[in-house]
Amino acid sequence: MSLTSGLFKGDSKLEACAALDPSHIYQGAPAGISVGDHVEKIQAALKIIDGAVIDPKELSGKRYGPSTAGAVLKFKTKRRILNYKGELDPIVGKGTIAALDKLLPSPSSTPTATPGPLVPEVVPFSEALPFLISRQPHSLAKGDLKSSRTLPLPTKTILAAELLSPTTKQLHEAILAEQIVLDSVSGTTIGIEQAKFFFRNTGFLVTRTHALGSPLASLVQTSPEFKKAHNSVKSFITDVLRAGAAVGVIDYHDLAEPKKKVPPPGVGFRTLPLLGYIGSFQGVDIFLNDFDADAVKRTYKADLQYQFFDHFGVDDSDTIPDSHGHGSPGQIALWILQHERHPEHMPFITRVVMDQSISGEPF
Repeated sequence: MSLTSGLFKGDSKLEACAALDPSHIYQGAPAGISVGDHVEKIQAALKIIDGAVIDPKELSGKRYGPSTAGAVLKFKTKRRILNYKGELDPIVGKGTIAALDKLLPSPSSTPTATPGPLVPEVVPFSEALPFLISRQPHSLAKGDLKSSRTLPLPTKTILAAELLSPTTKQLHEAILAEQIVLDSVSGTTIGIEQAKFFFRNTGFLVTRTHALGSPLASLVQTSPEFKKAHNSVKSFITDVLRAGAAVGVIDYHDLAEPKKKVPPPGVGFRTLPLLGYIGSFQGVDIFLNDFDADAVKRTYKADLQYQFFDHFGVDDSDTIPDSHGHGSPGQIALWILQHERHPEHMPFITRVVMDQSISGEPF
């Protein structure tokens, strides 16, 4: 059979796979079979049809590795494509390549005057902002955002709590003393500012924003965790654009969050010297604020906005001493203020906002 889709048609190795059993494509095959442009087209087809998530290293190397094999197996399982033994396997053979080809768009029937590489159409960016491309929600129902008492102070911390004076002034001093020690390490006053905001806050679920250029946003932006997360986001965006270009259209709408093609990055920032008031972020949103692509050079520019969320408050478990710094006098004092002195002192949501651009990224 001849392949008819715009992505597969005319590729000698894929055409051979569709006609000859020895030309099956699979993980562990010789490099001429398991590496190459034909593998890249299979990966693109899996992403287009099923939204498959494939290891960026396999994509950049055009290699039929474990995640590509896994995506093939999921594709075949969903459609009950069995081998000659009546079993499922992660191999691209006649039936698999035919099924992929059938589900891909056919090429335009209009002949081109001069044959050459496909130059994809670029959909201009025209969007009512914000345009969300990735989200890990933070729960507003978590105990660290509750102000009223729900449980007695855990028994393991009663003795430590009794050592604190019940007066508000000295409880404040206990927390500030802890924050000042932390700030002497980080070289900032972020902890003191956060604590003072807690003392003044009387609103429920108030959000305090730290914009780009603020001390907290600067610490996050320069951390190795953020750099790793941003590189991961760039890789996924590039993969989506590459898959679209393979079928002739570069459309930023393919990045929309409901399509789940840009997974949210991890939100742990353990190298930040801020563990007294941010152990790890509890949620993240990523927005696309602008986008453009050069279809001929295969490069793109994108303006992203990251919003990381944390809760400045403590729940019952934070008052139990452990090796991670929980159960300190400052945290116990904060628990008493938050859960027993309500509404004078209330937890709040910390939001760190950072704009980050990607320029000239090839795909």
